[in-house]
Amino acid sequence: MAMGASLVVTALVPGVLRVSAAGADVGNAGIFELDGNVAQDSATQPPYDWSCLFNGGCTQPSSSTLISSAFSNDSPTPDTTYFSPTKDIVDTSSWSCTTQNTPLAKDDIQNAYAAAFVPSSGPKAGHVLAYFGEERASSNGDSFAGFWVFQHPHNCSGTGAFSGGGHDKGDLLLVSSYTNGGGSATVQLYEWDPTNAAAVNNLVLLDDGFTCGAAGPGSPDICGIANSAPMLEPWAPNATLPANAFVETGVDLTDEFRNNLN
Repeated sequence: MAMGASLVVTALVPGVLRVSAAGADVGNAGIFELDGNVAQDSATQPPYDWSCLFNGGCTQPSSSTLISSAFSNDSPTPDTTYFSPTKDIVDTSSWSCTTQNTPLAKDDIQNAYAAAFVPSSGPKAGHVLAYFGEERASSNGDSFAGFWVFQHPHNCSGTGAFSGGGHDKGDLLLVSSYTNGGGSATVQLYEWDPTNAAAVNNLVLLDDGFTCGAAGPGSPDICGIANSAPMLEPWAPNATLPANAFVETGVDLTDEFRNNLN
């Protein structure tokens, strides 16, 4: 899977309108760990992580409802999901994919996944909290990850154009960049809206976040973090990922829709 490929999340998000408690942030909602690894870690308290969701062995917290999840497996070479020259600022009607026999390790996404929960208690009760994770085969310097939240499906297999036509106004792009071995992160949320006067290359910046688990600056509604040490994948290809090769992000979609998408 090519670096830059986006995990498609097609479910429309219900707009539950509740006000966040003061000081609450998506990285401390008490439901899902955003700690730079995929394993449930008893030291960080939240009872759920990616390995729980897709490998089992954990009990889903009764204080939340899982409303959607997806796991996109890596493709063996020749990789049929490799993006042709395609950028996020270009409409999906012009996206394409191709077959790559020898993808560069630093550009090769191993797996990508996503999940959305609605807590029934705590500081984010009633909010739709979406989480995204991505692995790449190698880390070379800084790491970047992008996740699109589409309102209808966009897919590509083999070689050719993506199905699904163009973007819908309001499609969301979550972009994360990680530096210092994953110790620092910047996270931005964009909306696809070419008609908006504030749009730059068809995208409107909605929010700017921070490193999960760290004190500001940035929005409490989005955060991201990468692995600061080598991490063993608990699923195929069961590789040990170097530092800064795994990235995960979280976003409070309810707050973002209420505050930015009126």
